[in-house]
Amino acid sequence: MPSSRLSGRCGPRLCSPVRQLCCGVVRLRICGMLARLGATDFAVIRDALQVSDPTLSKHLKQLAQIGYIRLQKGLTLGGRTKTWVEMTVAGSTVFEGHVAFLREVTKG
Repeated sequence: MPSSRLSGRCGPRLCSPVRQLCCGVVRLRICGMLARLGATDFAVIRDALQVSDPTLSKHLKQLAQIGYIRLQKGLTLGGRTKTWVEMTVAGSTVFEGHVAFLREVTKG
């Protein structure tokens, strides 16, 4: 049985955002990368996670729709479009809360 401290952290308002973040391993890994690296190029994330462009695009779109990340497009010196991905304050808050919860749950 979870302690009241643990169960209190996952009330109705927190569980929904956490589920949206964590129901996909790819989304959780994206947020982990962004939490460590800050704004990151799409191609760097794609290569690190070893996923296809459409797969990464789908997950980024889902995270952007719930306000956890921000996507910014810009041109490189060669004229190619480059997409940068950055976690929002809301995304950071939910991700950090989820990581803290996991650490608490997994304490020996």
